[in-house]
Amino acid sequence: CPEEMQGWIANIHSACISSMARQMNRSNVCKLLKAEIHKLENSIDLDLKMRKMASMQSNLVKEPEMRLVLEKQMLEWENNLDRLYMEQFQLRCYLAALQDQPLPSAKSLLSNISKLARTSLVSLGVSSPCSFHATICSRLPLTLS
Repeated sequence: CPEEMQGWIANIHSACISSMARQMNRSNVCKLLKAEIHKLENSIDLDLKMRKMASMQSNLVKEPEMRLVLEKQMLEWENNLDRLYMEQFQLRCYLAALQDQPLPSAKSLLSNISKLARTSLVSLGVSSPCSFHATICSRLPLTLS
């Protein structure tokens, strides 16, 4: 049942945001989420601009070493943008669950992913927020506490 699954998803998001609110000792969780989403939007804008500038610069650079450095930096920005888009989507899901609204469309997330991530998802035959999240997590170093 799609309705039952949506209910489960909303409950999971509500539990996650409740836990987050307890950890931060914040009473107005909606305000906190909106502020965090706004911070992520600013970070996304900045990384998009930096990546675009590096891309334009790499077209002008003739030295292979410098071009390699720029390409590596652009890849880091791409990976960071993927992570930021995922975090933003996650917080929007939390906010929607908290306000008892429909979850945001996965299309808004999947339309912004990097070419590398999109290629990985297409080659695996899955294109969902869960598979995108798994792709991002696979890039991060394993930390054990």
